[in-house]
Amino acid sequence: MQQHKQQRRIAFALHALCVLVILVALGVLSAWWIIAVLIGWALIGGASTDAPQQEAKK
Repeated sequence: MQQHKQQRRIAFALHALCVLVILVALGVLSAWWIIAVLIGWALIGGASTDAPQQEAKK
């Protein structure tokens, strides 16, 4: 159950980050927000590698 909650938070963070990328691409936000996107991807990537991996079922 805990793993599911963590994966749900990671997925929500990725969706928020994608919205940010779209806003930068459309020119709504300045290009400086790319730095925030890169930092966000690094943090989300770190969180996803720290998440316990589900073992494959045989």
